[in-house]
Amino acid sequence: AVSLEARAPLLDHRVLEFAWRLPLRMKLRGGKGKWMLRRLLARRVPTALFDRPKMGFTSPITAWLRGPLRPWAEGLLFSGSPHLDPTGVRRVWEAFHAGAEETAPLVWALAVYRGWEERWAGTGGPGR
Repeated sequence: AVSLEARAPLLDHRVLEFAWRLPLRMKLRGGKGKWMLRRLLARRVPTALFDRPKMGFTSPITAWLRGPLRPWAEGLLFSGSPHLDPTGVRRVWEAFHAGAEETAPLVWALAVYRGWEERWAGTGGPGR
């Protein structure tokens, strides 16, 4: 099996094992978590960079798929897959380009799947 997984550096098993061994007073103070990490960061990093509310990180896939990655995605999605319904793929693609932004993650997943399928399952398509 082949997969791609993105992990945050704090999920490294050695960091987790170390954190589990720490007493609670070194993890939580004043209602804030990661107390020890914050203390260490304060020595080298401006406080404004780490003492703030949590922020998510998302890739701008909507802009990418409507912009520079559109030809790439179209080439993959419409080159034919033995495992995907072409009518359904086209319907999702057209809805996405008609403004249905909630379909962006599905379009991205389909394009990435097709890239994987071409590379590892040898189904032809662009670049073959």
